[in-house]
Parts: sequence; C-alpha cells; structure tokens
Amino acid sequence: MFRYLKQHKLLLVASVALLVASGLTVVLMALVLQRVLDTAIAGDMVQFTRSALFSVGYFVLVGIVAYLAMLAGTKLVYVTLKSVRRAVFAGIMKRNMEQFHTVNTADYLSALNNDIKLLETNYLDPIFEVIMNVVQLVTALAVMFYFDIIVSFVVIGTSLLMFLIPGLLGAAMQKRQEEYSQKMSAFMLRLKDFMSGFEVLKSYRMCKFVKEEFEKENTEMYGAEYRVGKLVAANGGLSIVLSILVQIAAICVAAYFITLGRVTPGVLLGLIIASGNLVGPIGGIFRHAPAIKGSKPIIERMNQFADYENTGFTGTKTPKFQKSISVSGLRFGYNPDELVLQGVSVTFERGQKYAIIGGSGCGKSTLVKLLAGYYSGFQGEIA
Repeated sequence: MFRYLKQHKLLLVASVALLVASGLTVVLMALVLQRVLDTAIAGDMVQFTRSALFSVGYFVLVGIVAYLAMLAGTKLVYVTLKSVRRAVFAGIMKRNMEQFHTVNTADYLSALNNDIKLLETNYLDPIFEVIMNVVQLVTALAVMFYFDIIVSFVVIGTSLLMFLIPGLLGAAMQKRQEEYSQKMSAFMLRLKDFMSGFEVLKSYRMCKFVKEEFEKENTEMYGAEYRVGKLVAANGGLSIVLSILVQIAAICVAAYFITLGRVTPGVLLGLIIASGNLVGPIGGIFRHAPAIKGSKPIIERMNQFADYENTGFTGTKTPKFQKSISVSGLRFGYNPDELVLQGVSVTFERGQKYAIIGGSGCGKSTLVKLLAGYYSGFQGEIA
C-alpha cells in the first residue's frame, strides 16, 4: 500500500508534518493550562491575564493546525484510493478474454467497490490516526516527566496493561475481516445472478425462492460484518476501561503529592491533561492495530488484481489484416477432453463477406473468438 502513498510524496510529507504538529500542539496545552491555573491561585493578575490571553491564541492555533492536518489527510486518502482503484482496474484490463472469465465479474466489482471502502475505513484512516497517536504519546510522556517523574512511572506502569489488547484480538480480527470480504464478494455474485436472470425468474414465478435466497445471503453478509463489529466493540471497551484506570492512578498520586506540597494544583491539572493525552493515544493505537493488521488479506487481494501479468496468448507482433486471415488445422476445446473445433482450415479474404453456418454448438462463435485472439491453447495455425 505504501507504493501508492509514495506516488503523492509532497502531499504525504505535508500530511505527516501537519499530523505531527497537531499532535504536539494538543499535548502542549497541558503546559499552557498549568500556567493559567497556578498564576490564578497565586493571585498574580498580571501573569494570569497574560497566560489567559496566550491560552486563547494558542487554542485558536490548535484548531487551525488540526483543521489543516485533517484536510491534508483526507486529500491524501482520496488520491491514494483513487490510485489503488486505477491500478486494480488496469490489472483487470490486462487480462485477455480467457483469463478474464476465470474470475466472476462480481469479484471484480467487489474489489473495486467494497474492498476499496474497507481499505479506507480499516487501514488508511487508522494509519494516519496512529501517526498522530504516536506523536501525542511521546509528547505526553515528555510533559509528564517534566511535571513529576514518580507520577509518570505510575502512569506508564498502569498503561502497560493496554499492550495486552492487540495480542488478544489481532489474529481474530484479521480472520473475521477476511471472512467479511469474502461474504461481500459472494453477496455481489448472487445479486448479479438475480438481476441478470430477472426475466427468467419472473417467467417461472421464482420470486419467493429468490427472496429467501437473498435473505439468506444478506443475513450471512451482515452476520460477518457484525462479528467484526463485536471485536471492534470489545477492543474499544477494553481500551476505555484501561484508559480510565490510568487517569485515576495519575489523579490519585498527584493529589497525594499536593497534600505533601510536592506539586501545585496547576501541575495536577497538567498531569491530568497529559495522562489523558497518553492513555488516549495508547487506546487509539491498540484500537486501530487489529483493524490495520486485519486488512492484510484485503491488501494482498488488491495487489493480486493490480499486479496481474498476462501469461496467456499475447503474441509478439501487432496483429494486421492486410490481405487475408488463414486458418490451418485448427483444433480447440474449452475442455481439453471435448473439442469444439477439429482440424478446421479456412481462409478469409479482406473485403469479402462470409457467412459461418452450422448447428448449435458446432463452434461458429468459438471460431470467431479465436480469430479475434480471445483464447489461447489451440492447436494449428492462425496467420
């Protein structure tokens, strides 16, 4: 997937830089608010006024940087997905007729639509959020150590519990994501069959049967989606519980240090904000990690389409029809054990009109498709 991101290097660099800036400015609010509270408690109105005015300007800056980061990230996701879809479509177009029909068209449609959407929601969007989370995590650690080293170690020790989440849910998420992708593909296939055979279904009054089949496929697809959702919910719930635990630990230890005169109330406020910017990103990282890891089968599937190489009959020269097309000893069958054409020899002169006649299944359409280069694997010569 990174190869598609590299196609837009300038936008990628700008997006990452803005994400880093946004993460830094959000966490550093702890220092700003600590200063505001301590100057207010100290009764220094001059410093308090200055701190308050600075905080207002700083909050505006935070909003502007966050907006620019989201805008650049959204643009990068858009152009990247556009590149992925273009590459997948180009890979499909590399196939000749014979190779194209080895895959149901519903699979192509699912890859170009459903799988692209899954990449957006479960891979690209989370990747950029993880980048910001990492920046916030590192900055929050630095700020907490600046405030108080003991509280910082307490918070870090409690936060280690959150590292258990990806190991518990990552493999299961990957399996369920793959199952969901397969179910969507199968659902698209059944829909295509129903719609293409609508006239037949109506003629034979099979609507009731089709509704039952549709309901079955629909239930299975959304059942697979729900199973993914349950893991996402479990992951989010665990993250929330552990993040609350970390903040409670930080508040209790810092409040105790206030009674000892070790820290000021402003430091307590700063520690609360910083710890929130520590556990929040940790929770975000571990909330997104299973989804990102679970997207691996989908990325591999997209790469298979995009990187497809035509290994069938392609020829080494550009076909030309100057005087005639000659067929000599042509033998071909869709099934090697059942030949449709056996020893056909014929010449078609340019500018002439020909009628190919024969019974149903005798190979009329097959002969035309072979002349057009749709299929390989024949015996004889076409020149």
